[in-house]
Amino acid sequence: MSDRSKIFIGQVSDISWIRVDGRGSVQNSAALKDCALALTEQGTSNFVIDLENCGGMDSTFIGTLAGIALRVQGLSGSVGLVNASARNLQLICSLGLDEIFEIDESGLRWEAERNLVASGLQEIEDHATREEKSEASLEAHEALGVANEDNLPRFKDVVEYLRQDLGSSE
Repeated sequence: MSDRSKIFIGQVSDISWIRVDGRGSVQNSAALKDCALALTEQGTSNFVIDLENCGGMDSTFIGTLAGIALRVQGLSGSVGLVNASARNLQLICSLGLDEIFEIDESGLRWEAERNLVASGLQEIEDHATREEKSEASLEAHEALGVANEDNLPRFKDVVEYLRQDLGSSE
């Protein structure tokens, strides 16, 4: 098996099922964001993120998940998290994001959907440039502040750095 992290997507009923295999990071956040945006533009407003095979997440990836959740809340949708390890769940809760996700700690809530979609998952292709990854990282860190204002000082320096790196300022 490759050391490269992969993200898979499938559709079951009205749910877009996303499975993360490996680490969720700045390297795969832009592809996830683009895929979720395309799906919401097509009318999808319910996502389940399966973290069973996710070895960890950086702040960009967590912020990307938060950005997706904030976007679909405006569409009366939701983002569920299933099979999160204790560490991944602790990361989400420490950033105050447990309020914007439907977290299934038992792994039973979407069990039928997981079984139905398992064989039909397709890997999300990642063609993002360095600049697109930086833009996705900036948006992700801004989403962390929108989701919980206590995160603003935590990621202020990262946001400033990314804005400077991208040549923008506010």
